[in-house]
Amino acid sequence: MKKNILFLTIVIIISSFYFSFKNFNNISTNVIYQYGDILEENNMEIKGIQVKRNINEINSFDFHKNFNELLIKNNLNTFKVVYGYSEELQTSTVELYVSTNDKYLSKYILLDKGNLDLVSDNVYSTNNKLRNLRIANFFDDSYISVTSIINDNDNGGMYNITSLKGDFEQNFNNFILDLKNIYPSIDYSLMYNENFIETNETKFKMIDYKEFFGNKKIKILIPIILIFLLCSKIFELTKKISVMKIEGYSSLKIYWNLFFKNFILYSTIVSSIIILLLYFYYLGNLRTFKYISICFILQFLQLFLLQIITSIIIYLIIKTIPIKTYLKGKTNLKEVFSIAFVSKVVIGFIIIPMIIPTFINIKNLYQISTRNKKVQEKLENIYFFGTQLYSNYFEDIGSDNFIALHDYLSENNELKSLSLGYYFEGSEVDFNKKIYFIDKNALFLENLVKKEEFKENEIYIFIKENSMNEEEIEFYKNHSLSYLTETTNVNIISINKKIETLNPKEILYNDYIEDSVPIFYIPDEKGLEGQIVEKTFYYKSTNDINSQKYINEIFKSFGYTPTFRIEHLKNLYNNYYNFYYNEFSKSIIILGLIIITYYLSCNLMVDTDIALNRKKYFILNVEGFIPITFIEYFIKILSPIVIGYILNLFIYHSFSINELIIFLAFFTIFELIMFLQFYLKYTKVR
Repeated sequence: MKKNILFLTIVIIISSFYFSFKNFNNISTNVIYQYGDILEENNMEIKGIQVKRNINEINSFDFHKNFNELLIKNNLNTFKVVYGYSEELQTSTVELYVSTNDKYLSKYILLDKGNLDLVSDNVYSTNNKLRNLRIANFFDDSYISVTSIINDNDNGGMYNITSLKGDFEQNFNNFILDLKNIYPSIDYSLMYNENFIETNETKFKMIDYKEFFGNKKIKILIPIILIFLLCSKIFELTKKISVMKIEGYSSLKIYWNLFFKNFILYSTIVSSIIILLLYFYYLGNLRTFKYISICFILQFLQLFLLQIITSIIIYLIIKTIPIKTYLKGKTNLKEVFSIAFVSKVVIGFIIIPMIIPTFINIKNLYQISTRNKKVQEKLENIYFFGTQLYSNYFEDIGSDNFIALHDYLSENNELKSLSLGYYFEGSEVDFNKKIYFIDKNALFLENLVKKEEFKENEIYIFIKENSMNEEEIEFYKNHSLSYLTETTNVNIISINKKIETLNPKEILYNDYIEDSVPIFYIPDEKGLEGQIVEKTFYYKSTNDINSQKYINEIFKSFGYTPTFRIEHLKNLYNNYYNFYYNEFSKSIIILGLIIITYYLSCNLMVDTDIALNRKKYFILNVEGFIPITFIEYFIKILSPIVIGYILNLFIYHSFSINELIIFLAFFTIFELIMFLQFYLKYTKVR
């Protein structure tokens, strides 16, 4: 029994550690994502200046060294956050640059070892192999880094300026004058950073305790499974329990001696060993040790308390084992059988609504996993215009030059928009009515309309042949007009070809737009022509830096400063892929754990039934009769799932014929396998 309790404790500890990883990683990285809130809490006013990238010809090191020195001279400091994607690491990146006189970051940043040194050339990151340069985290694939602003190799972008002491406005104005004296051509705009609005209402917290209560279903199932496993061992100790009762032990004291005392002891010892190991691992940074310990302890306490609650089943089993009758070879475990019966009803009730969605998730998981390599290759050279940078481009919207830039990219880089939308009924979204929006260039690339026949100021709706009736077509025709302020002609065109999609969410499952989805071409409003926001383009290089330089040069050739931060479409796709992969996997794991719990509740029913009727089954085996017929097994062991199904019908009212067939097929196969296994257990009763 002690070995089993030790195993149970180790599983609880490992599970606690697993759940604490995400909490700890959030604590470690939130400092970087929310650094502005930390400064606001310390009563530091923040101004953002968006520096145009017309100074990129200047050496980055020299520029940022001078930038940093002028900040120090004027009692200011800065931080700059850069979001991106690393082709080498195949993950999103977040880089935080701060001035060397920063006095708050070192108090919050969690490192594996040592302290933050912003004066040096050190780059602290989540994947650094050197522990004194590694931002503390566990199994986190994302790349997050912190370093001095001097190491920034991009002269432009958003710099958040704060004051250390003195009058902020005066310090800031002096800083700008000093900077212009060194770099007369520098161009910037003052930005009010919306991230810092009303930060007093949402204070920065190193620990958000709400995050510790996630994964509720899994946390509840783990103790239930473990306690059901332990219940089968209790039946091996029934004689010992009966003798202890004769000796005057109460059921509560037996429960204490057999389970509770050992569970408390092993939990204390094993958790203390873990905390001690963490202490020595983070000996160079006790602040980091404090937070990982808090994460581990809070997760452990949840599972520990849930395990104590579920262990009441063990106490009830002990309580139902009688003193006298067991010594004569009899038991009285009807209460335990009732508990197992009710458990199976409840678990069966929970399983039934989960089967269809989980089967769909298994199919979806298989689909996105098998397609992943193919999609990665398809998106290899596809980029999109992401973050908008300060530029006179946006002030030139709708001009001939603005449109000419759009047309240049359309002709040379397959600029196009293929975006997914949904029909709105007032303010409500109808997710059953998908709509694809396609731009002029995509029309020609997909050969949906001939250039000489195309009327740019009219609406086009492309519908797959025989996919809609007249009423549906009329509905979308009227709906398309709501996108424009002026009425125009609507062209309904029937197509019999598949159109490729680049929507990062849709491409998880399909290469093409669904046949039943209408494709809209809506002309730009007058004065807004030529926009490229969120459109995709093709570029032969797979290197983000090269594609950014290429786009910057194009904008420069049209008289604009760099206008967008270019992002790989694979970045967006991978975000969707990772999210849905985790969600599908999680639902499958939860169903798997529930099925294990269901099996163990059934096993407990069988063990209890055998304990109650051991003599009867023994005699039947000796005389050569079948110990239990399928009818008896159905009434005793299978009836809970029937009750669970009836309860589902009562609450959810109805299931479709297909759902009913799937339920019956699943439980017939599953229960038949269990019957064969448990039948062998009945035939071995001695």
